[in-house]
This record gives sequence, C-alpha cells and structure tokens, in this order.
Amino acid sequence: MGRGGACGVASLFLAVAAAACCAAAAQEPNTDAYFVARFYAKMGLAAPPSGAGAVCSWPGVSCDGEGRVLALAAAGMGLSGPIPEDTVGKLARLRSLDLSANRLTALPNDLWELGASLQSLNLSRNAIRGALPNNVGNFARLQVLDVSHNAFSGALPPALGSIAGLQVLNASHNQFQGQVPGAGGSLVSMDLSGNALDGDLPDLSPLRSLAYLNLSGNQLRGSIIGAFQEQLGVIDLSNNRFSRLNFSSGYSGTSLMYLDLSSNELLGEFGLPGRFRNLRHMNLAFNQLSTNNLLASIGEISSLEYVNLSSTGLHERIPGALSSRLVGLHVLDLSQDSSLVESRLL
Repeated sequence: MGRGGACGVASLFLAVAAAACCAAAAQEPNTDAYFVARFYAKMGLAAPPSGAGAVCSWPGVSCDGEGRVLALAAAGMGLSGPIPEDTVGKLARLRSLDLSANRLTALPNDLWELGASLQSLNLSRNAIRGALPNNVGNFARLQVLDVSHNAFSGALPPALGSIAGLQVLNASHNQFQGQVPGAGGSLVSMDLSGNALDGDLPDLSPLRSLAYLNLSGNQLRGSIIGAFQEQLGVIDLSNNRFSRLNFSSGYSGTSLMYLDLSSNELLGEFGLPGRFRNLRHMNLAFNQLSTNNLLASIGEISSLEYVNLSSTGLHERIPGALSSRLVGLHVLDLSQDSSLVESRLL
C-alpha cells in the first residue's frame, strides 16, 4: 500500500472513532445507551445513529420494555485490546453478552458487577490472558459460560462450583492447570479439553444432569471410573495419562453414544458384556488391553458405527460373523495389532 493509501486508511479509522465518540457524547450519561455507545467508541467502532430509544434498534442489542439493554452481541466485529471499564460492566440488566471471535486481551474489573442479571457469557476465540478470577462466582444466575480458545492460565476458579444454575461450561483450549473443579448440579455439558489439567478425576456423581463430558488433551491420571455416570451420552477422556480401566458393578452405559479413551496408559480388561447397547463411536486406540474375546463382545453392540482398537495389544481371532452383526459399522480400525488372526470378516 502506498503512502496515500495508508494515510487514507488512517483517516478513515480516525473518522470512525470520532463518530463513535460523538454518539457516546450524545447520550444521557449513566444510561444503557451511554454505556453501549461508550463501548463502541472505546473499541474504535462507529455507533449507529443515536436518538430516543435508538440503542434498542442497534444490531446485536436487545432491550426490555423500559429500554434497558438485556443482550449485547458483538461477535466477530474485529474488536481488539482490553474490554474497557465503565461500558458493558455497567449494563445492570444485561442477561447475555457475546464478544466471541474477536481479539480481546483482558476483562474489565466491573464485569463482575453483572452478577445479579447475567445468564450467558461468551468470550470464546479471543486472546484473553491471565487467570479467570474467582469473581466468576458472582454470576449467581449464570447458565452458560464459554471462555474457550483463549490464553487463560492458572487454576480454574473453585467458585465455578457455587454457580448452582450453570448448565454449560466450556473452558477448552486454554492453559488452565491444576485439578478439574467441582461444578453445580445443573451442569449438562462440560468441556475442559486442551488444557494442562492434572490429578485424578473428581466425584462427578452429583452432576446428575451431565450429558456431555470432554476432558481430552490434559494430563489427568488414575482411574476412569468416576467418569462413567449413567446419564452421560458423550465421554471423551482421550490423550491423558489414565491407567486404571474399571467400571462400577451396576454401570450399564445405556445412554452412552460416544466413547473415546484413546492415547492413555490403560491396562487390563475392558468390561463390555451387558453394557453400551446404544454406543455408536468407540475409540480405545493406543492403550494396552488384555481382554480376551473383546471383538466378540463388540459384536453384541449392534449400534456401533465406528470402532478403533489400533495399538491395543489384542490377542484374538477376528470373529467371522462380526460384519453381519454390526450392520451399521463404517470403520473398524485394527491396525498395529499384530497378534490378531484374520477370519472371515471380509
């Protein structure tokens, strides 16, 4: 770009910022319209034309009957830098805030003042660094929290367990360390994959609504027994350091449809008989299983569509009737299991 072009871009940016500042100045101070316009201005974006009640007609803004802002969605708008103070954190009735897919780097101190109203917070796919403060526990009404794909570090705040109504927790693909935190009993989905969490699994039995659990790509160890709760439909514990493969005696796994335990350090028997009758996806690859007749047991799970047993150290003959039993099977990966003896599978 030539000198003239660069100057033109700079002039355009200054004009946009000036327009946003004028819009903020035009609003009555300490009103929702003022705080939203100020947010636009601080972020270098032009606010839509102002006027009486105009803020409620702006893209991404929803209001109640009194003109108070209930939702603000500014996803993918090219926002960069820290979220400014005295903007979104002052929207006292805000229920939903979506600032995902930007280049935000830090949270404002007054964000936690939204504890009396906020129900959904989406900060995913930004560049926010540092610890996630324990102040997140202020959000007593929060139902959805998504801080995935950032650069958060340190321990996940223990206060997450005090948010009784939290249903969706996604803190995946950050740099969180320490143990998996406790959570409120309303949790339906928990994704903490792609971090550096370690230690043993916590007791998940109080989470009676939990249907989706993804803890893959961490450094968790010990037994997997705590993850197998009857109501779970998805369990992904792949790429960890789990070593003990066991189930509680009464566990049937009738709700489970997706299971990935690949790339751990699991040893011993995998008790399939009488379990997992609705399972569609099963990946046990890169472990050391010693179960005899595992393939025969797999043949009893007629719903299977994907099975990966590569590099599991299996020692058995491939049942000839396996393909006729698993009529919906699309993938069966037995690679690098040199002790398997082929039969009439094909």
